[in-house]
Amino acid sequence: MKKNFILFPIFLLVVLQAKAQWSYGSYTNSMTDKTESYAVVKSLNKVNFSFPYEGGSTFKLIIFNNHQAQLIASKGQFLYGDYLLLKFDNSKPIIRAYSLPSDGSADKVIFVVGHRIIKEMRNHTILRIEAPFYQEGRKIIEFNISNYNY
Repeated sequence: MKKNFILFPIFLLVVLQAKAQWSYGSYTNSMTDKTESYAVVKSLNKVNFSFPYEGGSTFKLIIFNNHQAQLIASKGQFLYGDYLLLKFDNSKPIIRAYSLPSDGSADKVIFVVGHRIIKEMRNHTILRIEAPFYQEGRKIIEFNISNYNY
């Protein structure tokens, strides 16, 4: 009887961690005075790179209300002039062009999500993004996108 009591909280903790942890926020654009909203989720996996970025890189996916998205790496550099592959659960991958930010940083990419991708995000649980990295090749980043209600 005691074992069942101990296992239940552990099982509950695992179930809670499996749900996507979306964070929502907004800010006022100082140029347009418009309120911009966004949703953020952290990657499920870490990607290991060689020196000087070893130790496992984590990622954030930010979806903005203007149908743009940012993929941000905690370590590493995205390769400029390539494409992303987005795969929702077991569906066919979607090719997306991206750009690097105008400040020249290579730790994030910006891409258009559009209505189709927003619809896919609402109807699926896992999003895999395959991205190219400088001197590391293409790597897959996984996100739990369940409960996306933006």
